[in-house]
Amino acid sequence: MAADTKHIFSKSGPSYLSSAGVNWDDEHHKRSVLASLVKGVYVRDHDRRKNRQGHQALAPPWWKSFHFSLVDDLIDKHDDSYFGAVYEHEHHRSSESIGSPSPRPRPPRYVIAFRGTVKKSVNLKQDIKLNLLSAMNLLQKTSRFKKGFESALELVHRNGKDDVWLAGHSLGSGLALLVGRKMVTDYEAHLETYLFNPPFYSLSTGLLATHMPKLGHAIKVVKSFLKAGLAAAVDGDGDPIIALSTWIPNLFINTSDPICSPFIRYFEHREYMESRGLGGIERVATVSSIRTMMLFAAGVEGCEALRLVPSAYLTVNVARSNDFKEAHGITQWWRPDVQFNCKLHRYE
Repeated sequence: MAADTKHIFSKSGPSYLSSAGVNWDDEHHKRSVLASLVKGVYVRDHDRRKNRQGHQALAPPWWKSFHFSLVDDLIDKHDDSYFGAVYEHEHHRSSESIGSPSPRPRPPRYVIAFRGTVKKSVNLKQDIKLNLLSAMNLLQKTSRFKKGFESALELVHRNGKDDVWLAGHSLGSGLALLVGRKMVTDYEAHLETYLFNPPFYSLSTGLLATHMPKLGHAIKVVKSFLKAGLAAAVDGDGDPIIALSTWIPNLFINTSDPICSPFIRYFEHREYMESRGLGGIERVATVSSIRTMMLFAAGVEGCEALRLVPSAYLTVNVARSNDFKEAHGITQWWRPDVQFNCKLHRYE
């Protein structure tokens, strides 16, 4: 049981919130609960592998502690793993303020949460495959994305967009991002979205920007012009960035995590380009990833880079860490002693 401590809510989760009560107007509380729901997917899949059921299962406290119930599992047909879950808040209706002009603060009625990669032999093959497809901007072609999107669409059609939230960690953040983005572009439904350590696949320039910032900026400027030129050559269209600009997902980034930290430089570079009157070039470049344009030229349509996030509320864990598992882990997002920098990036 000692090896399972990280899966036990009372030992490693934000149990102080379950006893004190959740204030849905508090950003730390919301972040902690949404991260816990994502952790619940990880632990539920862990229970599946260990054949833990009933009172032996470790997963239920990760959602029951905040008055959520599990209403559906999202199962990968290739390895039978739980990659996502649909939760419903048990007291959603009773927490509404009758006659109030604003629906907040109150809990969401439904949360669809997606886990990231699980480093176990029974999961690893399929999860690595999905990470590779994500890096190639092909995650939206997978059965996990289709199942997640169908679940979101059904809930929105049945209950309305304000009652459905999305959350994910790592690879799961990629799924949540793609689901949220498609809901905006296809149905004009802006779902509240929480993305923990979302992947950004531009590692080489990200490392340059960290250790040689001037050179890193120069390379990014050249890449922006290159991508804008290529986009014109393949008849690229910048409209998606306008359609998505009013959707503001919450991104949670650790500066020491090489998988998600390039998002920090992504928004910094966009501000840099706009400050020099090159915002139009950067707009086209943002939409037109070189990988996406190569797929488009090869006849593969409907693929867009994960970094296509025009607007976002960025929460950055500024604590430096040499431990990748700590920097990329989900646990940090409910710790009360971590210092965060928060900034709204709104595309105008």
